[in-house]
Amino acid sequence: MQELVRIGPFECEPQLALPVGIFIGCLGKSKKIDDMVFALSQLNLTVRASSRVTLGLFEKESNTIYIQADYGDNEEDPLWKAAKKTWVLIFESCNATFYEGYQGVPSTNIESYVEKMELTEYCVAQRATAMIQEVKAHFPEVAGCGHLRYFDNFPAHYLEQQLAGHSQYFADAYCQITGRRDEVYRGTWKSPVIEEWRAPLKRVKSAVFREDREALKEVMSQLNGDALQNATYFLEVAGVPFQLSPKKSRNLSTASLFQEE
Repeated sequence: MQELVRIGPFECEPQLALPVGIFIGCLGKSKKIDDMVFALSQLNLTVRASSRVTLGLFEKESNTIYIQADYGDNEEDPLWKAAKKTWVLIFESCNATFYEGYQGVPSTNIESYVEKMELTEYCVAQRATAMIQEVKAHFPEVAGCGHLRYFDNFPAHYLEQQLAGHSQYFADAYCQITGRRDEVYRGTWKSPVIEEWRAPLKRVKSAVFREDREALKEVMSQLNGDALQNATYFLEVAGVPFQLSPKKSRNLSTASLFQEE
């Protein structure tokens, strides 16, 4: 293990000194971040790079935030490269301050536990985004890296997280904590998602985020049976009518761009 350096409330690996330094540089420019850093100072957190995580992970047992080691390496500018890791650090720091006070005893069943944990992280994502908005005038690089988009309603976000496999992580944790290894997580899709549907359903989600009506029509035309039923249900929950009718969505801020003119 590498020798750690102390920067603000963190001990971090030397290669993460710049991303951590940018985060500390946000102090005084966001009350939300100021309050969070004070809370972090009580936790004795360590920040490490890891090739085994995607984006980031807060591990409560070791009080460690792991950041994807090569995240941002596609950027030529060293500042932008570091800023991408800073964005992840802000998000995982929000997670850390929440879980410090969380006395998590799993719910009575696996379904309610997973949904509760996903709702928590949904709120954390909103909080992290609000912090970044407060500092974007001072650190536009960090604000420009905030690629974690989420729907304006939790049910659509929750379907997306199940599709990404994120919800299964919580389901596995539930089974490990409770010892109820025979419990199977189903989720909230109309039909349980099988592997061959995963890629086209992700394309549906991507088309919605990109506001690409033609791509959405194309992928929907390739689906049938239960896969089509699932995709149609996802669009209904997200507030994007499958027929792209003039009905105005209440849930997804970009949905109006999918309506027929």
